[in-house]
Amino acid sequence: MRDGDLPSVASCSLLVGFLTFALGGADTWTGRSMSEAHRGLHLTNEHFDVIAKHFEETLVELNVAPDTIQEALEVLASTRADVIAH
Repeated sequence: MRDGDLPSVASCSLLVGFLTFALGGADTWTGRSMSEAHRGLHLTNEHFDVIAKHFEETLVELNVAPDTIQEALEVLASTRADVIAH
């Protein structure tokens, strides 16, 4: 997989919305479940890892505190089983 294979901007926007909710920035999540949203996309651990890497690099670049980055990565990691190969 190449970096150019990353999901669309719309998909990234959904990720931002979900993480905003998951990290306590919104009271409710009105989107589909992670499993429903990723069903049929045939995503692999490699896909997930690329997104997680870019996410972490972005947070570092934005000077987010390391403990907050760790918390965000843990939230993201908690969704892996619902995202991969459904």
